[in-house]
Amino acid sequence: MTSLGSMQPNSSAEMELLPVKTIPAHFSQVYEATEHDFRSVFGWEDDPFRRNFSVGQPLDMDVPVCIDLDRFVERSNGIFGKSGTGKSFLTRLLLSGVIRKEAAVNLMFDMHSEYGWEAMKEGKQVSTVKGLRQLFPGKVVMYTLDP
Repeated sequence: MTSLGSMQPNSSAEMELLPVKTIPAHFSQVYEATEHDFRSVFGWEDDPFRRNFSVGQPLDMDVPVCIDLDRFVERSNGIFGKSGTGKSFLTRLLLSGVIRKEAAVNLMFDMHSEYGWEAMKEGKQVSTVKGLRQLFPGKVVMYTLDP
């Protein structure tokens, strides 16, 4: 949904996004976001001017939600949530994007072996998912204190 105050026309007859300074007033009119709205806000993965990475899509639309990895790695980040909400999955996804697009170098202390070679997949059946070392063999190095 878009607030009318967050967009203004520019000289090329398209809408220019502006930073949000306030929250909309109570009972403000809202509109259903279109694919164009999503692409205006989140971009697309093959944008030649930004290093975007798709992290998923809305449940009822076939449009990617991307993050700009260059902006993402400028600051420290944290992923928080209750047990079983997908924190490890999201972390592996974001690290995969950073590694694939070569946006930054990461030093990780993986005390539960969730990201290295493989990790346990959550759910009722016991299975594993590929770790970062399997996905990016030439770009991920692992060290251990274990014998």
